[in-house]
Amino acid sequence: MKCTFLLPYFDYNDSDFDVDNSYYGSNDDYFDAMNEEVKRTSKIVDSAMSNLKNGTSIIGKTYNYENNDMHEPISYSKCDGELFCENGEEETIDGIFDAVFKDDVVLYVIKFDIDNAEEEFENALKQWYDEHESISKYADGMGDDWVFEHEPKMRMDIEIINHAGETKRIQMNNCRILEKNDICTYVIIADKLELI
Repeated sequence: MKCTFLLPYFDYNDSDFDVDNSYYGSNDDYFDAMNEEVKRTSKIVDSAMSNLKNGTSIIGKTYNYENNDMHEPISYSKCDGELFCENGEEETIDGIFDAVFKDDVVLYVIKFDIDNAEEEFENALKQWYDEHESISKYADGMGDDWVFEHEPKMRMDIEIINHAGETKRIQMNNCRILEKNDICTYVIIADKLELI
């Protein structure tokens, strides 16, 4: 089934990072400000990066866009593609809605049209896959169950056109990459699908 896939990303204004050349009076002022910032935040950053109990470990955890306390603007980047069932057959509109109402784990093969993807989508997909690969390296030492538990999860939405010609959006929750078959084709498992 042809559809549009959406991945979240932070939408920021480049001008937010502009600083007037006279912001710091001298290099000494700049270095003093940097040292003060390191002293103020180093314990917080270290704690956030190493605390596995609260799920904030930087190792194997994709950022949770739903629990964003910073209230940064989140946008969705798009990429067209094709959705296939786990048996390799093309998914149908009825099949995807059955999966929504079954409220069960689903496995899909997705072929992205990367050549026509938005740049943010391509970057988010690459980052997600790189995180997947970094966790997969531990399979021999830690076991497959540990790897699956620590796989980076991502929310991915799908836009489809139903039988009535209406565009519907389906949210795939806690998606994990199982494998990458080629540069455009991924096997992805999602905890459940929701109509939004």
